[in-house]
Amino acid sequence: MDESKDPLLSEQEGVSTGGYEYSFVAIPKRHIVIVAAYIQLIWKVKNFEKTVSPEQVLENTKSLFRENQDRISDSLWKEHCAGSLRELLDCHMSDLPYALASLPPQTNSTGQREQIYADLQLYKEFLNDLAHLQGNSALKNARLILGDTTLADIDDRVFDKICTQFIDLLYSLFRQHCMKGD
Repeated sequence: MDESKDPLLSEQEGVSTGGYEYSFVAIPKRHIVIVAAYIQLIWKVKNFEKTVSPEQVLENTKSLFRENQDRISDSLWKEHCAGSLRELLDCHMSDLPYALASLPPQTNSTGQREQIYADLQLYKEFLNDLAHLQGNSALKNARLILGDTTLADIDDRVFDKICTQFIDLLYSLFRQHCMKGD
């Protein structure tokens, strides 16, 4: 046995070279499939002509996280991930309840925006700012997302946490409103 390699680390998917585990890599396949399926349905209903599927976007993002944990081969990997992930909702946040009638409307009975959509918008703005290299604006949104006014940097752990929460939020939206009996 090669004593220079820890057998647990070699089997563990999602452990970074820094010793912590990327939660994005560990998102269950079922969650990826469900988010991808509903996003694809929205794209189809609205006739968005995307050149890749939502599942490809999510799997590619997982690959970028994996590559970064093994070796930093791209100094802008976070920006590339952000650009890919924001594509899931880019330019069609308002189309979610239109395309899937089981989703709640954008505004409630008092005319106020539903919190889930406000949260998704904040994640989308964070991803968009990061993808467009607008670090100060992305940091401001990261502080709002995480509720941490002292956050000074969007390091790998912060980025991982925000991206994972974004997918978890989409999953919970679809699971709660579209998957009756599950």
